[in-house]
Amino acid sequence: MSNVVWISDAMADSELILFVQSDVAQDNMDRLIGGVRLLKKGMPVSEDACPKRIWGDEDSDTFDVLPDLFHSEGHYIVSERAANILRQFDLGGGALYPVTEGIYQKDNRTRIPGEYFCWIFGNVKKAFLEEHSPKAPALVNDERDWCGMPVLMQDDDIAVSASALSGPDIWIDPLLFKSIFLSHRAGQAMADAGLAKAFRLKKCRVI
Repeated sequence: MSNVVWISDAMADSELILFVQSDVAQDNMDRLIGGVRLLKKGMPVSEDACPKRIWGDEDSDTFDVLPDLFHSEGHYIVSERAANILRQFDLGGGALYPVTEGIYQKDNRTRIPGEYFCWIFGNVKKAFLEEHSPKAPALVNDERDWCGMPVLMQDDDIAVSASALSGPDIWIDPLLFKSIFLSHRAGQAMADAGLAKAFRLKKCRVI
C-alpha cells in the first residue's frame, strides 16, 4: 500500500476556464445545470447532460492549442492523451464521455484538431483529515462545515486517512471544497505522462 494519494485543485483554478458555449447549454440549460451540480458532488452524471459540441463564444480569442484539461460551462474537458491514461483505472461511477461533434473556434465552423472527453468524477470518499491539514482554511455556513483548498497548494499540505486507499481511483471529498482526488497509481501515471501541471496535481499524505 502506498502512503500517498494525489489531489487536484483544478476546480479552484480560474485559469482553466475557457470562454466557450456548448450544445447542451443551448438545448437544455436545466439539464446542464443539473449535471454540473451532480458532478461537483461526486455523483454519476448522464451523458445527455454533457456537451457533444463546444465552440468559443464571441469574446474568446482564437484557440491555438487547447490544454489537456479545461473548464467548459461547469464541466471539465480532457484531451485524448489524458483520457487514455484515466480510463486505465477504476472510474467507479465516473466516466469519460466523448465530445463527439468536436471543439470549434468561435465561428463554430473551424474545428480544432483532436479528440476531447467530458470528465465525470462520479465517486465520493470522506477521508480528508482537517486536523492534519492546517493550511486548508475552515469554511462554515448554515448548511455545512468543511474546509477550502490551500492557497498555492504544495505537496503534503493535505492529509487523508487510509480509507482513501480503497475503492475507485478518482473521487470527490465533500469535506474539502473543490477537491478532486486521484489514487497513487492514477496520479503517478498522470505525472509520468507529464500531466501533473496541467491537472494541478500535488501529493497528499496518508495517515
